[in-house]
Amino acid sequence: MRNLLGLSEAAALALHTAAYLVSRPGERLPSAALAKEFCVSHAHLTKVIQRLARSGVVETFRGPGGGVSLSPEGPTMSLLQVIEAVEGPLRPATCLMGHPRCPLGVCVLGGIMQDLNRAVWDRLNTAKVAHLNDGFEEAFQGGA
Repeated sequence: MRNLLGLSEAAALALHTAAYLVSRPGERLPSAALAKEFCVSHAHLTKVIQRLARSGVVETFRGPGGGVSLSPEGPTMSLLQVIEAVEGPLRPATCLMGHPRCPLGVCVLGGIMQDLNRAVWDRLNTAKVAHLNDGFEEAFQGGA
C-alpha cells in the first residue's frame, strides 16, 4: 500500500533512526541491531546513516564500542532537516503535476493540495527530533 505523503523508504528510515536514537540518549547502537529492529536491509540503513552523519544528525563510531548515536545537535534539528539529509532540499509543491503553473489556467483542485503540501512542510519544519521521543514513551507505556 502506498503512503499518502509519499515519503521514500530512505526518508522513513532516517526518521525512525532519529526517533530510536533520541529515545536512547548517549547510547551507541550498532547499525546491524537497528536494521534488525526495523526489519530492513542493513546495507540500505547503512547508506541512510552515512547521509545522516554527513548532515550532522548522527555521529558514527568505529571499532569496539562503536556504533551510531544522535549528535549533540540532533534533538534540536527539524524533521524536515532529517528528511532533507537523505532526500536533498525540499520545497512545498505548488502543482501535483509538476508544472510551474496550471496548463488549464486555474488549478482544478482549488489550491487544496497546495495548502496541504504547505501545512505538511511547515509542520515538518517546526517539529524537532526531540519530539519523536514522545512516540517511543507512548509505545512503551502501551499507548500505541
